[in-house]
This record gives sequence, C-alpha cells and structure tokens, in this order.
Amino acid sequence: ESLRSKKEINCYNNIYFTPVFTSELSETILALIKQGVSGVYNISCDEKISKYEFALNIANTFNLDKKLIHSIEYNNSIKVRRPLDLSLSNIKLKKILKIKISSINNQLLQLKENEKKINEFYKFFSIIWGYIMKAVVIGGSGFLGSHICDQLTESNHEVTIFDKNESSFRLDSQ
Repeated sequence: ESLRSKKEINCYNNIYFTPVFTSELSETILALIKQGVSGVYNISCDEKISKYEFALNIANTFNLDKKLIHSIEYNNSIKVRRPLDLSLSNIKLKKILKIKISSINNQLLQLKENEKKINEFYKFFSIIWGYIMKAVVIGGSGFLGSHICDQLTESNHEVTIFDKNESSFRLDSQ
C-alpha cells in the first residue's frame, strides 16, 4: 500500500526470512491434514531472502517504484531485539509430503494474478450495479473474499459474509 501511495519505505537488508503465499500455506496445511500427519512442520519457501530484497521483488512484480524502497541495516541496539535470521527449513515438510514449494517470484506472480481477478470481479459488478448494493460473499474471510469485501465496503456497499471458518457477519460501509 505504501508503494502504491508513492510513500517511501525502509526495509532491513540484514534480516532474512522465508516467506510463503497464503494459498500455498493453506494448500500445504490441507495436504498435511489429509495425510494425517502430526508434529511440527515449517511451511516456508526454499529461498532465504532479506526484507529489502523481498520489497524489491514485490516492486518488480507489481511495477512499483523501487526508488521508494530504502535499504537499512538492523542493529541490536534498537529497543526490540530480534534475530537476524528468521528463515525456516522446510526439508522435513517436503520429505513427508513429497512436494515442491513455489519460488518467491512464482508466488508473487500468483499474488498479482489473484489481485487482477479481484479487480476484474469488482469492475464487472460495478458496471452492472452503479448504485449501492447488498452483497453476500461466500468465503469472505479468505484471501480473495476479504479483498472483495474491502472493495465493496469502501464503495459504500453492504456486505454479508458467510464462511465456514467464521460465524456469519455483516459489514456496513462507514
């Protein structure tokens, strides 16, 4: 959001992590459940990347201005101490499930494609209904559904969400 709003951001060049896209995360969790696996498993991508490099990859994928991203170094003299390497190993996970986790770039491309689908869905319904509508969103607490709900409520539409993971609830535009 900051980059889209043309706001500068600072990102650590020496804190590393292994991000994973939410759909990849949920698919992997379902696979673990289906196989009846128990224990502790790290669900992460194979690639260790700095927060700064990750921000640059996001900017590249979404055609945002990389000049707004500034590389800074984290040092432990800051009040909140944290490890510099937050990366996780997914070797145990891949061995038990016999799967391959998508690369960071492929996951970002998938995120971009999902965002495109959300925008197309919203444009379609905005053309059909040029007035305030009442909408029911099935699966509204998931990634796609939550973004659709956000866009609908931002445009003053009334949204009712049904999701198997949540009690049903209603969002009124404010």
